[in-house]
Amino acid sequence: AEAPVEPRQIIYQLSKNIDEIYLPLTQMPGDRKVVYRPGTLAVVDVSISNNKYDIHGTRVSTLVTPISESPQLDFDSATRFEKVWRSFDSEAVDGATRAHLPDFAQDSKFYTRQKQALADWIYTNNFMEIFEAQDLKAYSKIEESEADFRIRLQQTAREVRDEQLEQLRARYASKLETKERKVQTAERALEREQEQAKSAKMGSLISMGSAILSAVLGRKRISMGSISRGATAARGMSRSRKEARDASLAEDRLEDYQQDLEELENELQAEMDEVRQALDPLTIPLEKIRIKPYKKDINVQRFALAWLPYIQVSDFEIKPAWLPNSDLS
Repeated sequence: AEAPVEPRQIIYQLSKNIDEIYLPLTQMPGDRKVVYRPGTLAVVDVSISNNKYDIHGTRVSTLVTPISESPQLDFDSATRFEKVWRSFDSEAVDGATRAHLPDFAQDSKFYTRQKQALADWIYTNNFMEIFEAQDLKAYSKIEESEADFRIRLQQTAREVRDEQLEQLRARYASKLETKERKVQTAERALEREQEQAKSAKMGSLISMGSAILSAVLGRKRISMGSISRGATAARGMSRSRKEARDASLAEDRLEDYQQDLEELENELQAEMDEVRQALDPLTIPLEKIRIKPYKKDINVQRFALAWLPYIQVSDFEIKPAWLPNSDLS
């Protein structure tokens, strides 16, 4: 009887034009067994061009998808790398075995169909995401991180902030000027009223003192002059009280105008603070925008049968040995 064929000796009858590759091991197996499982490797470039967002560029990636017993690949389970793999092995490593390859995966038509299916899947599920700062009318670049975008926004934010602050100052300028004029006029009126009140008080005191002195040093009989001086002193006291009231009213008006001016200045300051806060590049709100490619801009450069190396770490467990920095401990 013929000796049983070892798994690594199985030769599949692949159709012509099937691109067959072996992914290199990223970990040394030591004395552990290596098993290759079938999958597909696709190198895809997707071009994006959008004048509105000033986005123009191409993203190239590699997708590795396992082949199961289903004739339809599950691209949702694919492993994606943002790079192009260019280095492959032409055969399995010594002592390795290969897992079962379904019959449909030995036919080139399967790869033709799945290549087109991948392009359709990318069109449906793939998009390029950028950031938009609506307040600044600015957009991130392709593959630009949020942190890098915010750093780049600093100059734009300063320019927009300075422009909006200048517009605010201009809008408040006439109002502030009117309030300041009222305060200045009220200050002058208060000074005038206080000076008049002071003069009236001083005149009243002099008149009263003169009347008292005349009454004390004069004749015992009250003369008409004494009566006149007393009346003058009384009128002086009345005028002094009136001037004091006028000064008090002037002071109240000044305080009201000063308060109005302070409130307007605070209002301006609050709006300026809002502008500064809204245009802070470190905290300014960012919206995510998804840009889809056109079908014509999706190019599947390569679609190959890829044998993926796994290392058997126990009787019941194998781990991938083709992923970067695979941990096989």
